[in-house]
Amino acid sequence: MLVARTALTIGISIAALLISIVLDLLLAPLPPLAQFLIQIPALVLLLDEARRIVLREAAAYQLTPDDVNGAFFMAAPLAALGAVSLFADIRRSLGIRL
Repeated sequence: MLVARTALTIGISIAALLISIVLDLLLAPLPPLAQFLIQIPALVLLLDEARRIVLREAAAYQLTPDDVNGAFFMAAPLAALGAVSLFADIRRSLGIRL
């Protein structure tokens, strides 16, 4: 059970990071505001659909919905990391320096 939970968390984290990086690369030619308006909802919808798929298949590995939701909660920061260049572009276009 612990191995299944750990594998689920690692797999979802990698998938979330890859989804956000691919979206970031595909939308890079667009202006920052258009990227934001497309990328963030697309990322949320893709991760939510992935969560639904995993919830359907979780019973085969004796995982509860709480295990699945916890794994997606832990993967959320990695999804945000993949969108870093989007936020850097927005910050740059607004003239904000850190």
